[in-house]
Amino acid sequence: MNEVADLFPDDHFQSTMTTIQICDGLHFFYTDSGEPTVKAESSAAYRTFIIIHGHSFHSGTFQRLFPLASSRNVRIICINRRGYPGSTPYTNDEDRIITSGTDEERRDFLHRQGADLATFVHRIIQQQDLSKEGGITLVGWSMGNIFLLATIVALVGHVDVEVKSNLLKFIKSVVLWDPPIEALGIPKLREAAIPLWDPKAPPEDRRKFFIEWAASYFQHGDLSTHDTTQLNFRTPDASKPPTITTMTPGELSSAVDFTATGGLDTAILGNDFASTLNHQMRKALFDPVITQEVWMRTPLYHLYGDACPWTIIHAAWVVRDEVRKMKAPLKEVVIEGANHFPMWDIPEVALDTLCRCL
Repeated sequence: MNEVADLFPDDHFQSTMTTIQICDGLHFFYTDSGEPTVKAESSAAYRTFIIIHGHSFHSGTFQRLFPLASSRNVRIICINRRGYPGSTPYTNDEDRIITSGTDEERRDFLHRQGADLATFVHRIIQQQDLSKEGGITLVGWSMGNIFLLATIVALVGHVDVEVKSNLLKFIKSVVLWDPPIEALGIPKLREAAIPLWDPKAPPEDRRKFFIEWAASYFQHGDLSTHDTTQLNFRTPDASKPPTITTMTPGELSSAVDFTATGGLDTAILGNDFASTLNHQMRKALFDPVITQEVWMRTPLYHLYGDACPWTIIHAAWVVRDEVRKMKAPLKEVVIEGANHFPMWDIPEVALDTLCRCL
């Protein structure tokens, strides 16, 4: 506990930090803003946001939302995924499956991750006595959407009856927040490169380039056209610095672990995993059994900023087109002028927008 707390300096991150045991040898670290202290008639019915983070940027990325939570009568719980500070690393066999497993092994791997996260939500509902009336909004941010969708898939056929029943009673909405095309297994556009896999960049520099690129602002063309020629693939807005360049060293260390998972996150987002992720996305959003048991009762939101990198904008277009084709329930919410890090640059706007996803 103390070793984990050292990663989150007190002057940057005021919250409760602890772990939940899923089974022998497996636990998840999480941060918790706590039950709202604002006294109002509805305070007992507060909403809880459970957020799953993305690549490199872990639960500390959302720390600027925490001081705002009580005034919005919400509670924020951010989980650190496997391999990130305080949570159990992947096993050697899981490493192998991620890097060189078969499609079947990778689907089973995602099912297990989803089942473990569903169990985490079940346990934290019980241990923290979360408000049932206010309910829970499950949120996946960036790459975290892979694990959010895995959790949804796990609810139908991969968790026990008690976990499934409890989550379906508590979950009031689900938010896909800035999922990039890689997280959904959507094919990359030929004319555009992503720094993590840019052949023109030296391999040792790709992660650094990717992090700054992902945290930049982009001025795109007319996004209402859904025309990929309107996307700005490479050139960030020079008038607005990338979010990470505005962070102090202490803030950066409290939000980022560049060495977490030993590059396994990058492998999951790579081409070899794409068909598995696309299969998961289609099953989670369009499978008739999941639609009947989950989406018929739970609103689904796709939230993104229109100054995000092109991979996030293009993902929103593809999902919107698929949703219309399948007539699936999904509501699109856009934060105008927001990059990939509104929770840091404009936390009030980010949290107020999340609060509308009910």
